[in-house]
Parts: sequence; C-alpha cells; structure tokens
Amino acid sequence: MKYHLLAILPGLTLAGSFPDDDGIAEDTPGIWASSAAVDRGPVDATVPDGATTSHGSPADAIGASDASDDPTVGVVSLGDGGAATLRLSVPVADGSGADLAVFENGFSSAFLELAHVEVSSDGIHFVRFPSISQTQTDTQIGTFAFNGIDPTDLHNLAGKYEAGIGTPFDLAELRGVDPRLDVSHVTHVRVIDVVGSIDPNLGTTDSLGNPINDPFKTNFATGGFDLDAVGAMQAAPTNLPAWTTHHFPTGGATGDEEDPDGDRIPNLLEYATAGDPVHPSGPPLQFAYSGPSPQLTWRKANNRTGVTLILQGSSNLVDWTDLASSTDSAATSGLILGVAVSETAQDSLVTASVTANYTFFRLKAER
Repeated sequence: MKYHLLAILPGLTLAGSFPDDDGIAEDTPGIWASSAAVDRGPVDATVPDGATTSHGSPADAIGASDASDDPTVGVVSLGDGGAATLRLSVPVADGSGADLAVFENGFSSAFLELAHVEVSSDGIHFVRFPSISQTQTDTQIGTFAFNGIDPTDLHNLAGKYEAGIGTPFDLAELRGVDPRLDVSHVTHVRVIDVVGSIDPNLGTTDSLGNPINDPFKTNFATGGFDLDAVGAMQAAPTNLPAWTTHHFPTGGATGDEEDPDGDRIPNLLEYATAGDPVHPSGPPLQFAYSGPSPQLTWRKANNRTGVTLILQGSSNLVDWTDLASSTDSAATSGLILGVAVSETAQDSLVTASVTANYTFFRLKAER
C-alpha cells in the first residue's frame, strides 16, 4: 500500500486514499463465469432466521455484464452476508494490472452496496482480497442515504462503481499468500455481501479490522449486494512454454526437475497440479483413510497439455508401481486391480481408493 501525507487546508474537502477512475468497462473482460451457486442471506441481519432475499437467480450472475441501474434487471440479490460462488468458463491468470472485475447494479456513486471477493484454484480453498474501508464509522449510513460513501475511501470491495463498471481486483496481491492458491490458475470466484452495520455484533469488518459502513438496513427482496457478473481478462497458460514464460519472464531455474521455491515440488509437477513454482505450494498429494483403505487425493490442472500425471505405490520405497494416470485433460484411469478412481468434472480433483497392498505413495509428472 502507498501512504500519502496530505496538508489539511481550511475549507478543503479531502478525498480518500484510493482511485475512483480504475473501474473496468463491461466490454473489457473476455472471460465470464459459466456457473454460479448462491447462498442467500436474510433481508435483515438483526433477524437472522427471518426472510431471505428473493430477487433474481444464480443464472443472472452468469455470462457477461448486462445490468442497468434498474434493480429489476439482470442481477441476483445476496442479502445480508449472502454469498455467490462462481466458476469461471476457463481458468484465469495474473497478468498486467487488474485481472478480475465484479459488477453490481449501483445507480449512484454515493449509494454503494459492497462485497468481499475471494478466489480459489480448486473450488474448495478460497483466499480473500485484503479490503480497506476508510468510510467513517461514527454514524450509520441509512437505508436510502445517498451521500454516505466516497468511492476513494474503498479498496478491494466490490460494488465501488455504478452499473456497467466493474470493480477491479489484481491477483498479484494474493501471490504467495496461501500455498493452495496458484494465481496463474484461478478457477472460482466468491462474492460475499458486506453487512454494513457499524454495530460490532452485526457488521462486517475490512482486512484491518475496521467496520465497513454501507447502507443498512436493506430489508427488502433486493437487499444486499446485487451481483450482475464476474469477468476476467487473461486465460491461464495451457502449455508448458507459456507457463514457464509466465512464471519466469527473465529465465532462471526453469527445468522440469528444478525446484526454485524449495517446496520439494519440481516445476513439471507444479505445472500439472496448478502449483506456483516461485512461491511454496501445499503438498500436491493428500492422504487419508476411508475405512480400512488409504485414499489419495490430488488436483490436476485440466486445461494444461503435454504432461502425464501418475500415482505410484510402493511397499519398500525402491520398487514403484503405476496405480493411476491421466494425460492432459483426459479422465484419470486406474491401472491395476484394487485402485478405484473418481474425479470431479468442475474442480479437477482426483481421488483414488487403494485396496491393493501398498504402504507408500507418490505423485509423478512426466512428458
């Protein structure tokens, strides 16, 4: 974050710390969400078991932005604390500048309904963009207050702009934050309504722990954040040369077996499992028991070509047997009796239950 020292002059109204001219026009993204699941919140957070919002449907958040300042057009209302989880049509990557844009149907720059944004590389583990609200927290912004929020007081909070202009998010801010997130292979985006009450027992806070003040209550069918669309600008690399250039633009330890971040996962395996080769990633192979049988789970980057992933088993750490494998985006297949494989189509998570007699397991990538 950049900090600025401002001289306070008599009669001068100072803007906040953040730009209000970095919005993304609705014709800019080339990639949009292809599916959405919505968990609506109540119309009134003070009555958590009361009525939930009812306007729109998950389908209204799919595809290109089409909202207007007419609240009845093209949006799904999330309600207080409600959330929408969207799968992008193709995995996307960190590029130059903003990478994602979240669109709401705001009709005034002074009446803004806000939301947190999180991203995931597997649809399971989500990482939140660090948000900041510098809006005053002494007086609650009311239901129909049209002068309560200055967009320059907001950072990484969706809903900062009016209909047709998306709030930008830069994946570079999350690089290396969580070993389970690869910012060159983001598959899902989650949008979570901010409960704008300054009551600490009800309201949402920013990444610094400050209350986020936005219109409250919004106790009607269209209450809370009205999600129009989520767009992205750059598709994730689909072949090894493009992936290598993306992560190593000036060269370096780019060999298949090299491990520049020291996480004991070689580059080719990082490529195949949506890992980050320059920041430590979590273990690509997870182990658990399902009854008496070991169960192995791993993620494969379904959009990437030129690589084969192989699950191997051993009883002595010397002799290894191929148990299951996949090449490129083809489904993973069990290779011997005693290995049952399942795979989620959307999230590219592979699970192998092994009843064959093996004690040790490893995941291998090869060209």
